[in-house]
Amino acid sequence: MMNNIHMPGNKLTRTQKRRAARKRAKARAVAAEQVLLASDAAVQSAAESSSKSRHSGGSGGNQAKRRRHSAARRDTALNVPAAAKTTAKGRPAAPPRPPRVPGQPDPYDAARLVPTRAGFIRMRGRTDKNRRWQQDIDPQLAEILVNESAAVVVNRNTIRRLYTNKGFRKYILERDAYQCYFCGNYGNTIDHLLPRAKGGHTTPVNCVCACMDCNQSKADQHLEDFIRSKPLEDGEKPSGSQFHGM
Repeated sequence: MMNNIHMPGNKLTRTQKRRAARKRAKARAVAAEQVLLASDAAVQSAAESSSKSRHSGGSGGNQAKRRRHSAARRDTALNVPAAAKTTAKGRPAAPPRPPRVPGQPDPYDAARLVPTRAGFIRMRGRTDKNRRWQQDIDPQLAEILVNESAAVVVNRNTIRRLYTNKGFRKYILERDAYQCYFCGNYGNTIDHLLPRAKGGHTTPVNCVCACMDCNQSKADQHLEDFIRSKPLEDGEKPSGSQFHGM
């Protein structure tokens, strides 16, 4: 019986090493899952707060505010130089991130990612029916998804999408209070500021709420080109920067 007791000076057997490795891996997985649950809770609380603010506001004075905000967004977008179309200036802010867990790596640190031997990063997530899926993506795309708060780092080879398709659509619409980013009217569709055909991705930073007319009119145009070509509504005065360079 004494031979089965591990003394400090004895070497670990192969079985003991495997058991210890499994325990360490299980502890790391539990800690990572806690971080991911905290990030999901922060995203959900942000969506609920935006929904409450949408329902608490009145309808009388909001029309004027929407027009002023729409004009301000147009000015901001038109001041962006043509060479900086992929920057975050004039785009929605990323959702709030949960506080870091002491002693645990930052789940939003894209510098931790290391490609697999095949040169890819594994991305996993869940469908609208809560079924798991996984696919291999380009490392550059993985960094963009993490930096724009669409995914978190699970380990150095894997990221996890934070939203399902329906969940992402609901988050964007409630975040923007069902208000079109371009005209300020009611909107119930999602539009990419930088079109997917020109390198944009489906992230909270690159997607906004849009009405059907603006979504179809913008198509695959850049944001600045669409705003310059957008006709003014009756009674709407052009902003000072709307005709710069035209």
